[in-house]
Amino acid sequence: MSQVSTNIERKAISFALIGFIFYLLVLFIEFPSFLDANTHLFIHTLMELTSIIISAVIFLYGWLTWSYTKSRILIFISASFLSVGILDIFHTLLFDGFPFSTTPEPSTWFWIIGSLTEIVGISIVFFLVKTSSNLYSKSNRERCILTASSLLYSLGITSIIILFSGSLPPLISEMGGTTSLKNNIEYSISLFHLAGVIYTSFLYYHKKNEFYLYLLLSFYFLMLCSLTVTIYTNVHDIIHILGHFYKIFGYYFILRAFYLTNIRVPFEEKKITEEELQDTKEEFKNIILQNQGIIIKLVKRDDEFIHTLCDGKLLSDLKLTQDQIVGHSVHHFLRKEVADQLHREFERVWYKGDDLGIEFEIYEDVFLLMTLTRVTPLGKPPELIGNIVDISELKQAEALLRKTEKLSIVGELAAGFAHEIRNPLTTIKGFLQLMSKNEDPTNKKYTSIMLEEIDRLEMITSEFMVVAKPEATKYQTIELIKILEDVIAFLTPQALLKNVQIQFDTVINHVNVYGDEHHLKQVLINVYKNAMEAMPTGGNISTNLTIEDNYIAIEIIDEGCGIPEELMPRLGEPFYTLKEKGTGLGLMVSYKIIEAHKGKLEISSELNVGTTVKMKLPI
Repeated sequence: MSQVSTNIERKAISFALIGFIFYLLVLFIEFPSFLDANTHLFIHTLMELTSIIISAVIFLYGWLTWSYTKSRILIFISASFLSVGILDIFHTLLFDGFPFSTTPEPSTWFWIIGSLTEIVGISIVFFLVKTSSNLYSKSNRERCILTASSLLYSLGITSIIILFSGSLPPLISEMGGTTSLKNNIEYSISLFHLAGVIYTSFLYYHKKNEFYLYLLLSFYFLMLCSLTVTIYTNVHDIIHILGHFYKIFGYYFILRAFYLTNIRVPFEEKKITEEELQDTKEEFKNIILQNQGIIIKLVKRDDEFIHTLCDGKLLSDLKLTQDQIVGHSVHHFLRKEVADQLHREFERVWYKGDDLGIEFEIYEDVFLLMTLTRVTPLGKPPELIGNIVDISELKQAEALLRKTEKLSIVGELAAGFAHEIRNPLTTIKGFLQLMSKNEDPTNKKYTSIMLEEIDRLEMITSEFMVVAKPEATKYQTIELIKILEDVIAFLTPQALLKNVQIQFDTVINHVNVYGDEHHLKQVLINVYKNAMEAMPTGGNISTNLTIEDNYIAIEIIDEGCGIPEELMPRLGEPFYTLKEKGTGLGLMVSYKIIEAHKGKLEISSELNVGTTVKMKLPI
């Protein structure tokens, strides 16, 4: 409920003072009756119709807003004023001057019973507020019962007054004034209203609530109404008209009080709630848009899980749209094997209630992590809600970490292995060289084979030592084209023996890089030798030099047998090689050297076409 503003308080005090001043005027000043019977009848009818309309509006407010408020208080007040309105209709129709009127008694009894009905209804409402712990009802039957009871009560009272009007005690004297019985009833009604004024004043003082201020004003004006209609001497007096004005104001403030409490405030709160909900939706939408992943919601329809929500920044990164996903299952936009995998996991979460955390590869080298849980919103069917994030970089970092750990183990192993085997190999090689001087042809053949294998062992231990204990690097500005020309010149004789042509042609005449000349030559030699070994029957090796952004790119392209696609990810791993007598350490060392130069080494291959090795160095 709203708090009372100073402006509303001032208006309330003004209304109360004006009403009291008019009451004092009619109480202490004798006003002549300047209204003729027809004019008085017209004004009385007009004011009573106003009261009836207000009563009808109170009833309609309560009836029509029941589905929103479910308020027992409002529907009881509504039912009470339905009766009051019906009784006021008969009071008006039977008033002196209408064709239905024979005596003023029935009309006056309808007035009295209407006033008593009003105070009984309000009394019950206050009693309910004080004693009931449940002021709301979900049953529509209660509304119908109260309304039907109100109609039956009104019709019963009407029948009694009309049928037994001659037997009822008189309320109007023979002179046209009021009898003591009517005055006593009106004084009793005014005392009730005075009690209402005192009680609502107390509530208003402590709660400063607009509802209690309007109720206070209604009790106040209805009290003045009851007091005013005790002092007229003829039903056509101006005082009689003033009493009806007070009644209109009393009913109007009752309408304002219950409209404010049960209609305006709930609807204002509803509007505020809707605005807050809209703000929450906008905030949630912004959170979704700022979310680096994807937020999803699914419901089960038949045997499929249908997306009802899918949004997030990652969606555009994956080249997907909401239209492709919302309203569809995963089978609509994912590969069958991925969609089947996710569908099985959805089933597990849906039926077992387990929270889901699953990694899947949506595209090549694009890995996603989905977390999913089942929820059941209040009054709604179950849903699956979750979040999807891109873990591709994490997977790459994990692979790099594994590779680094493997290199570290290889380094430790290589250091121990090379140290332990090098000295025995030297001794064995020395004795074999002495034995080879023996002129026995058989011995020479065997010792020659053994010396070749020992040379190979020495080569392997040398590679181990490079891995285990890299040479000290000496970085300086070096001419890259000269290094390439030196390496090609060094390898050309060996290439010719294998029927391999090394071609190098570039429009770039001069380019400097910052690095270690010896290490870069080691990488180039290793790549060229691998290319030659990939072409056992000969072929061409092309060398291209291009500038890409801030890098100089060296492309070495062979015409060998190529490398199967499934084996490409393992290139550079220690001890992984495609050569019969290789160790896999040469390419691993090449990767390490290029990375140390803040460059990149990329390998692409096609079976039966050839392999391209691209080395990119910063310039």
